[in-house]
Amino acid sequence: MDRETQNRMDSDTRLRMADSVPRADDLDAEDNTETEGPEPEEECCDEASPSESVVRERSSSLPPTPRECDEPTTRESKSGTAQPKTEPPCPDADKPPCPDADKPPCPDADKAQSAEAQAAQPADAQAAQPAGAAGPTPDSTTADTCVARKPPKLRVLVDMDGVLADFEGAAFKLWRATYPDEPFVAPENRRGYYIKQQYASLRADLGEKMVGIYTTAKFFTDMEPLPGAIDAIKEMTQMADTEVLFCTTSLRTFDNCLPEKYGWIRQYLGPEFVDKIIIIRDKTLVDGHLLFDDKDTITGLKEKPSWEHILMSTAHNKDVVLPPPKQRLESWGHDWKSILERKRQELACNNVQ
Repeated sequence: MDRETQNRMDSDTRLRMADSVPRADDLDAEDNTETEGPEPEEECCDEASPSESVVRERSSSLPPTPRECDEPTTRESKSGTAQPKTEPPCPDADKPPCPDADKPPCPDADKAQSAEAQAAQPADAQAAQPAGAAGPTPDSTTADTCVARKPPKLRVLVDMDGVLADFEGAAFKLWRATYPDEPFVAPENRRGYYIKQQYASLRADLGEKMVGIYTTAKFFTDMEPLPGAIDAIKEMTQMADTEVLFCTTSLRTFDNCLPEKYGWIRQYLGPEFVDKIIIIRDKTLVDGHLLFDDKDTITGLKEKPSWEHILMSTAHNKDVVLPPPKQRLESWGHDWKSILERKRQELACNNVQ
């Protein structure tokens, strides 16, 4: 290598070394950069290319210029004073937020719905409701609403023997005519529902003789109606929303009993009432609202029948003490209408059809 070439290489080396030594203004820019800390990255701004790094380092000491992606934290009013930034109103701000599936529902949602429902009510309805009142419930009932409702159709069940027909009088009359010399029990001295048992207490064989009396042909046909019974039944059947059925029991020896009971109804009330006869051994199985019966205790398959038992007073149940609220009717000449009206109002208030 000649001397001229060696001098050129040495000159180039010195120039490169001179470029690698930092200048004073570059050192100041680096000091300012370290003091201010690294500039946070912005997602909306492009990263600087290597060729722009030196320019940014030198201009870092200058006040930063706002960029499009930077949102101001304050706004200046026309007077020059800074005002805090306000968020734009939510377009659905007047509606309660939809609760997330994994979060408990917002308590304000129900309040907002209640307020809207109350605002939709007429002004008169809101004024009539006291403050803090929860409003009427669907099943709440008052005396006024009971009266306003249409009364339900009342089904009245009426027994025959001892209620419509004078069984005791017919048995005593036929006994005296058949056995004039035998002991007897006057109708006013009858005690207990079963007449056979009371006559058997006088003498053992008299019980069976009494059975022969009320199983005789035409016994039921010849029974006289009890005072006021026929008129009461006819009036009852004419009452609005009232159904009357004859609920009676047949004797076990029914050859004469069954046809004669049908004949008795046809004779004293008319053929149109024959279809209203129910002959059954267990009256608890019959649906109704009231049952007029002279038997003080009625039991059967249903522990709680649908009907209310009204005891029809007669000589054999005079000494029976009824537990409240059970009720008795002394005779058809007494106020049977009030019993029906009371039951009708009770059904209306209980909404029982």
